[in-house]
Amino acid sequence: MATVQLCPPMPAKGVEPFDAHAFAGRKSQPVEATYHGAAGWTSTGIDFPSYGSMSTRTHKQRGRRRLQTPPWALTSDLRLVITEYLVQRAFPGKHTSAAVRTLPLLDQVQLADAELRKRAPALETRIDKLCSEFVELKNAGGDPARLAVLERQIENLDSSIIISQHALQTVGAVAYLFWRTDVDSPSCAEATGVHSPAVRQLIFRLCRAAERLGFSAPIRNPRRGVRKP
Repeated sequence: MATVQLCPPMPAKGVEPFDAHAFAGRKSQPVEATYHGAAGWTSTGIDFPSYGSMSTRTHKQRGRRRLQTPPWALTSDLRLVITEYLVQRAFPGKHTSAAVRTLPLLDQVQLADAELRKRAPALETRIDKLCSEFVELKNAGGDPARLAVLERQIENLDSSIIISQHALQTVGAVAYLFWRTDVDSPSCAEATGVHSPAVRQLIFRLCRAAERLGFSAPIRNPRRGVRKP
């Protein structure tokens, strides 16, 4: 009797972009109904007149990133990392943050959230002054370099205000969108209101918080187009 040898599949070459045409035509539509036989119908609940008055947005997933998604970002360990980041942001002093870390997880989050909310009024006062200076300088045809600096400072303060007012919700949303839905920083910024540079900085600091807890750092993806010697 002839023998048959089963060969395993070839390993994947890194994280290659997905073929957009592999399942062409199978995407669900905004106005769609599916018949399941005796089980009845399912639909999106949107009719054509309603869809005609709506606006649509498309968030494209990134095909390849510089760093791979760390394993802790896909498990419940993400809660520990977010809590560590919030405590460190709210209580930068070593003695205070160490005392807060001895409390239960929920108490740590509540204390950090309350402390960050206290900073919002001072940040709003600062951003109002910068906006006034920006408008006056813009109307007077002032120095473009100073205008660029003011614009960056206003964007950074705007992101800080959003995080201070809704710390847990904002940080959790950015982490979920960036790592678990694999969207890019502009898409995270559009969904949360935090500017793209602040999103990338937030992801970086979450990784540093994970390292302080003993989790592994994200692994760098192999560079494309680099020939081996």
